[in-house]
Amino acid sequence: MKKITLLISGLVLSTIVSTTSAQQLPNNDFEGGWGNCTPWTSNGSNTVGKTPTSWTISNVAGYKLGPLWFGKTQVGEATSGHESTNAVKIYNKANPIVDTQIVPGYVTTGTTWSTANTKGGNADGGTFGGVEFTFKPDAVSFYYTRSHGTANPTEQATVVAYLWKGTYTQADVPGNINDKPTLVPMTDRDRNILGMSTAQGGAVSPTDGSAVRLAKINYALTGDATKWINKIIDFTYEAG
Repeated sequence: MKKITLLISGLVLSTIVSTTSAQQLPNNDFEGGWGNCTPWTSNGSNTVGKTPTSWTISNVAGYKLGPLWFGKTQVGEATSGHESTNAVKIYNKANPIVDTQIVPGYVTTGTTWSTANTKGGNADGGTFGGVEFTFKPDAVSFYYTRSHGTANPTEQATVVAYLWKGTYTQADVPGNINDKPTLVPMTDRDRNILGMSTAQGGAVSPTDGSAVRLAKINYALTGDATKWINKIIDFTYEAG
């Protein structure tokens, strides 16, 4: 069974479709309801804002000290979308406890995670897992708007999507924010599937003979867009 992950950062976006007979991703227009966002960590969590059903916004749970959580950070919220549909607004934001630590805002069909020590060092994060897909898409289509703040007026937004089969497991990944984060095995981490280096975590073990990346998108969007723009980005197929 093929799996797909779609990750989009730094935009207001609505109505996302994976084309080829226009098969839709889960809750592709964000009309399918919103629920509490409880960011995954390897050692408990707490609720930080809302997230659309079948998607995860990269809100950060913070770190736990006794019964309390500190440094939780919300980087996404609901807003009005194309032709009055629902949309997701995602943005970067400084952590309220360690303001030099900028939390990147993105929304993904996988599971988001983050790690750092309590001073903001050894930071890492991203997404793992995804959703099962039963066919071979040729592109991703979506509507978006975008504006920059004053801190980084040329920062780009990124659309990342990839399909794979099999399983990639990385050992000893720090899965929470703490001076001594809890280490866990992580299955189908984005960097492992995309073949990128990892600063945190141990050895990566693909399933023998079956783990392979089938296709990917890694596309940068620059500039502002004050009106809704429809963007179609083709997958680049590498196997299968």
